[in-house]
Order: sequence, then C-alpha cells, then structure tokens
Amino acid sequence: MMADDPTMISGGFATLPEAIDPGAAQSPITKEEVRSAGEVWDDDTALGIVLNDIAETISYYQSKGLVPIGIENADDLVRAYVRPKQWPDGKSRANLSMHVTMQAIEKVLPQMYMALFGSGKKQPFVVDPMGKTTPAAARANASLLRWAVKRSKAKEEFRLSMKTALTYGFTVVSWGWESIERRRKVYTVDNAKPKQKPHAKWEVDDIEIPCLEACDLKMMGFDPMLKRQDVHQGASFVWKQTFTNGYGLANFRNNPIYKNIPTDEELAEFLSEKSEPTTDEVAPDKRAVWREFQAKLAQEATYKDPMMQPLEILEYTMDERIVAVLQRKLIIRNGENEFGRLNFQSCAFVDVLGSAWGFGIAKLLAGEQRLQQGVINNYIDSLALVLNPVFQLLKGIGPGTQSIPISPGKVITESGELKPLVVPDITKPAMEAISTSQMRSDEKVAANGGANMPNAAMRTAQGVNAFASDVLVRLQYWLETFINLVYIPTLEAFLEMMHDHLTPDQVNSILSEEEGKAYEGDISEVYNAQVSVNVLAGADMLAKFAAAQLVPMILQMVTAGPVADQFEVQGKKFNYEEFVAEALDLMGWDVNSLIVNMTQEDKAAVAQKNAAMQRVQGALTLQGAKHQDSLGEIDAKGSAQAGVAVVRQLVKSHLDQASSALDKMQEAQPNGNGQ
Repeated sequence: MMADDPTMISGGFATLPEAIDPGAAQSPITKEEVRSAGEVWDDDTALGIVLNDIAETISYYQSKGLVPIGIENADDLVRAYVRPKQWPDGKSRANLSMHVTMQAIEKVLPQMYMALFGSGKKQPFVVDPMGKTTPAAARANASLLRWAVKRSKAKEEFRLSMKTALTYGFTVVSWGWESIERRRKVYTVDNAKPKQKPHAKWEVDDIEIPCLEACDLKMMGFDPMLKRQDVHQGASFVWKQTFTNGYGLANFRNNPIYKNIPTDEELAEFLSEKSEPTTDEVAPDKRAVWREFQAKLAQEATYKDPMMQPLEILEYTMDERIVAVLQRKLIIRNGENEFGRLNFQSCAFVDVLGSAWGFGIAKLLAGEQRLQQGVINNYIDSLALVLNPVFQLLKGIGPGTQSIPISPGKVITESGELKPLVVPDITKPAMEAISTSQMRSDEKVAANGGANMPNAAMRTAQGVNAFASDVLVRLQYWLETFINLVYIPTLEAFLEMMHDHLTPDQVNSILSEEEGKAYEGDISEVYNAQVSVNVLAGADMLAKFAAAQLVPMILQMVTAGPVADQFEVQGKKFNYEEFVAEALDLMGWDVNSLIVNMTQEDKAAVAQKNAAMQRVQGALTLQGAKHQDSLGEIDAKGSAQAGVAVVRQLVKSHLDQASSALDKMQEAQPNGNGQ
C-alpha cells in the first residue's frame, strides 16, 4: 500500500544513517551554509537545493501552461482525441478523428531523418583533420565515432529527439558514458576433425562507451531564467529524473563516483516489506494515465520480485558539479562534473525570442485540426439527418405533440400529415473548408511537398523547382539548427569521452572491428588528433535537390569542350571517382558499397580485356598497313603504266614527226641521182 506522502514514512531508506530528512533539508540556507566559487556543498544543503530548484521549475512550467497542459494538449492532437457528444435524446453524435498534426509530423520527420542519416549510410558524418593531424589519425577517429554511434544507438535517440521537437516545440538530449560488459563468442575449429562442431567460448571484458538519451520533457527541467533554445547559453542547471531498481543499484555501487548505495541485504529487507515506496517528484505532470498507448507510471508498477520495484533518482547538473538524489532521502553523488559543462543539448522547432521553449507542429496546427474535426463531424451529423430524417406532424384535429417512431414497412395511423424536415446540403462548403484548412496546415510546417504539390506548380519545370525549393529551404533551416545545437556537439562529446575512457588496446580492438586492422602508426596520434566533425553533404537538402539536375551537365562540361581543353593546357585532370562519390553521397547511397577496389580476378579480367583489345588494335593496324601498301603498289603501278604510256605516246609522236620529215625530204629531191 502506497502512502500519500512518501516523505512522512519513518521506515525504509529513512532508517539508514546516511539518510537526510527532506523537510529539514529544504529550510532556508544560513550564512554558514553558503558556498563560494570552488567550494563544495555538504549533502544536507545539496539535497535542499536540488528539491527546491526542481519544485520551482515545475511550478514555473505549470504557470506557463507548458507542462503538463501543453504536452497533454499536443498528445491529444497527435492522437486526434475528440470528446464525445450526444444528441438531446442521449444518442451519440459523430466522433470522427482528423489526424492533421500526426500526418504533418510524419511527413516532415522522414525528410529530416533521411537527410541527416540517409538510407544505407554506414557513416552519416565526416571527420576532417585539422592542423598537423594526419589523415590516418582522422580516419581512425571517424571509425571510433562510427562505433560509438552504433553501440549507443544514437541514431534512434536522435530520431526521438527530432520527433519531440516537432511535436512539442522543444527537445533535449543528454549524453554521457557508461561501463558495460562486452561479451563476444569466439569459435575454435579443430582442422583435424572437420566434421566436428566448432567449440564456442565467451570472451568477456569491461569497456566504457558513450551513451545518449532523448529526454522525456515530463521528466526533466532546466533553469527557468533560460531565454534561448540552447541550454549552454544561460542555463545554470539542468535536472533529470530516472528510475532504477534494486538490481540496477548494483551498477552504481560498483562505480567509485557514487556513494551511500544501500546494500543488497538492506534493499531486500526494505523492498520486500514495502517500507520504501517509489517516489515521483514530478507525479502531477503525468496525470493523463487514461490515454491510450500510455506506458504505466513508475508509482503504479507492480512486480512479483520486490527487487524490481522502481526507485527514483534525481540528477542535478551544473557546469562544475553533479548531485544525484535517491528516493528524495539519500545523496548518492555530490562531486565534480568531469565534463566541465552541461552534458545536455537542446533546440526548439520554431524558437521564440526570450524563451527556451518554442512552437511545435501541434501548437501550430491545433486550430486547423479542431476546425477540420468540427466541420467533418457536423457534416456527418447533417448527413445522418438526411439519411434518417426527422418528421414533423402537421397539426390537425388529433392529439397533441408526440414522438412517432418509424421503421420500414410500418403502418402509422395519425390524424395529421407527417412531413420530413428539410436539411440543407452542406457537402460542398464542408469539403471546401476542410481542403482549405489542410492547405494552410501544410504551408505552416512546410509539409506541402510531394502529393500535396498544387497543380499550378506542375505545369512548368520552373514552377516545380520554385515550389520544391521553398519547402526545402524551410526544412533545411530547422535541420541546420538541430545539427549545430544538438547533432555535432553530441558527436564531438562522444569523441572526447572515448579519448578519456578507452585504453589503447580497446582503441585498436575497435579499429580492427570497424576497419579490419589496428592503427599502424603511433596510437597517441589518435588520442591527440585535432579533427572537425561535420555532416555529410547529403544532409544539405538543397544541394541534394540540385545535384540530381546538375550531375549530367557537369559531366558533359568536363568531358568535352573548352573546359576539358583548358584542363589539358593547365596540366589538370578531372577526378571522376571523387565526383561520382560526392554525387552518390548526395543521393543518400552508400559510396563504400558502390565504389570498391578491384579484386585480383577483376584485374586479371581487365588485363585480358586490354590484351585482347591490343591484339585487335594490332590486327587492325596491320590490316591498315597492308591496305596502305596495296594502295601504294597500285599507285606505283599506275604511275609506271602512265609513264610508259606517255613515253610511248611521245615516242610515237616523234616517230610520226620524223617519218613525215623524211617523206618531205624525199619529195623535195629530184628523180634520179640529182646531179
């Protein structure tokens, strides 16, 4: 049986010597208890500050309608909850849901997520070397970061954080590190016994890995004086609520930064006797337990095993210190913040000046969704009156007004005439109102691409480009904000934590797992590498949209024409491999899977192909030479024959002339001797 006020229970953790009375801890801080910069709070003062600041934050959120009212309203809109209505006779009226908010979120989110992570991308980021860092060290850090993203399931947490921002208007992620036991199954094969099953053996080692969590806005809070969407710009503290159980506390007990953890014997005694009920500092913010698709509250969880009972932990973080409170009574951590800064990243969907919280899609489309639900349900009610008309009895000499139930084939005997009431047809105005409201909804959140593109924009290519560009610009704008405030800082923190917590052997083990080989150079280069983490070009949706149209034009430009000629003049060449890699990357395809090194078989096939082409080319060259020789012989023979003919003609001409001259000479001499 759970008590109304857990702080009044005298048993349980309150009996431990380390326990602190929450009521006494929240008394005003005296002059002696005030600390200066660099000093440490004692546990009693720390507990009072944590509980007071959390209560102040909750009170502020409630006064502004952010939590729980704002979140509950958004949840109602996502689930398209419609309050049931009744006719005057008690019958139910139309209660149709219009999922305007959910459809807008689920249309915008995939574009954001796929632009950031893509389909099949092995590494959704790039790590560039800076200063004197070698490319090999940068690639090693990229492999470490890829391993951390995979192990921490960061992609899913980023997706949840993006959906939180779209739905509620604000999102917060928390990063850190945790110690886990890594188990790998290694198989040993006896080559002498090929038919025998391989022997399996588990190899176990402890390793510290980064972790990431998309925070539940009902279970965290920050300095109410924060005026910007980034908690690093002005928030003096951030707190977060988590729950563990008796078994989970064993992990805290093994961590030297925690203290005052009850022993297993104490936990077994308190939890089996139900003397330490679950506390919940933000229970009033979780009141909508009736809603469908709702997880059970920690205070209501019941398990047969007493050690499975949820136990509340409040973690209060500042730049220099972290305080953790167990069940509002035990300070289990009160020490230095190893990161030296808040390990939280945040951003809003539509930020509001002077506020950390912003507008979400639920807030932006609340009016449109309620309008559409009201119109469609009133239309259905009107249609019901048309299909099941109301009859009016024209008064005659009969009895007074009465209800006259009707049914098919029923014979009614009345002294007056029954006349159906005329219900106006509102189909056209209802459909027009819904259509116009849907267009406004899509325009508000840049969800009017694809199937919702207006027909006018489809008439010309310029219209399509202008329309799509307008949508992409608005989506890219928020995506850039998310990348700069949440995504990149988290990845940079992952790298820093791995440098701080992984041993050289573990680093080489991870590199062997990711790249197939350990780091071949000095391992200190990996730790001391100065790198810049950036998103892939595919995250730029505008560039991605333009690339599909520019790729053929660029290839045509560099393969022929003045550009290609100038490359040769200047001693340059176009890197086709890099261009194709960039183009595929923009399309969201895995470059490493599509562009691979040739195998020895591939090289042999290419060599054979080249040899065959050389033989064919040689044969063609030889054939051409023979043809040229033949043509030369024919030409020479023709020339010789022509020369002979010319000489013959000349000789013949000269002979004719000589013969004619002789004839004339003979004719000129007298007959006889001529003496």
